[in-house]
Amino acid sequence: MNENYDTETRRSDASTGGDGTETSRRTFLSASAVGLAGVGLAASSTGVAADGGDDNDGDAEPFATVEFGNQMAGEHTVVVDATVLSAGGFVAVHDGRLFEGQAAESVVGVSEYLSPGAHYSVEVDLFSGVPGTEFDEETSLSEGQPLVAMPHLDTNGNETYDFVTSGGSEDGPYVDDGSPVVDLALAGTEDDEGSFALVDFENQYTEGEEIVVDEVTLSESGYVAVHDARLLDGEAAESVVGVSEYLEAGEHYRVEIELFDVEGADFEKHRLQSDQPLIPMPHRETDGDETYDFVASGGGDDGPFVENGQAVVDLGFVAVVDDKDEYEDGNKGKGNGNDENDDNGDGDDNGNGDDDR
Repeated sequence: MNENYDTETRRSDASTGGDGTETSRRTFLSASAVGLAGVGLAASSTGVAADGGDDNDGDAEPFATVEFGNQMAGEHTVVVDATVLSAGGFVAVHDGRLFEGQAAESVVGVSEYLSPGAHYSVEVDLFSGVPGTEFDEETSLSEGQPLVAMPHLDTNGNETYDFVTSGGSEDGPYVDDGSPVVDLALAGTEDDEGSFALVDFENQYTEGEEIVVDEVTLSESGYVAVHDARLLDGEAAESVVGVSEYLEAGEHYRVEIELFDVEGADFEKHRLQSDQPLIPMPHRETDGDETYDFVASGGGDDGPFVENGQAVVDLGFVAVVDDKDEYEDGNKGKGNGNDENDDNGDGDDNGNGDDDR
């Protein structure tokens, strides 16, 4: 979710629940579990879930939310707009190496220990203060650099962030639908752009041909394009794998987006083949034809809404399944994956992160 919070208003409305339920100590870096094996984080092996409950345990499962807007280049501190941690913990900030499978190595900053509840304007020092990591003193944010805010549990209760020093076996991420809870921001520069957009994209299951953007607000008409991780390598047009229909200015909810059907793009496949991160990006309608022309024009038309000189984006993880409805129904009540017959904590018995279909 990428949203600017009114701190005082949100503070009075925030509510939290859950407790410090102990989580599995098994590694968070197993490549076999459901979730983000592609970025070195198999969140379901944490033994916690953001939804559902253990049939044998009445305790609420830990959950988290995080709000992280675009930041200023050249800085050594970032501000996480808001986070809710039901069981307390930390907010770690990762750089783009997260998408190359370097989960621990990509941690460039971490908050102080945060007690259970809602926290606002959380300052995180970058390139220092991460236990187990050394940084070059000259390092600072560069323009366009992606940053990912990720809430982490304090699994061993010592109020020290041990994810890096433990090789991922302690203080792993909060999860939602089997993948880490995250928000994506870009390092940019000040701009005088009068238009604005907000977008919210949650982790979800998909059959590979369509995804749903939970909410988008556009100050003027446009679209929501969906990019794959090539966007973070600078391939802005090439990374577009889907786009919404034309959207009028205003708020839109549950925006369905068909994948691999984009004007000006050629695809060799027609559905997602594997679990992966996707990045929705609101775009403006700049030439008045109510057709998304960003790819066909080579980026000349229908460019993105911007904040601090960088595109407004969100990040979510999608898990590809054969039957989304059946899979979601089958996972209700499965809880935290600590079934005694479950070998890897992913909520199923076959060890590959998929339910038996």
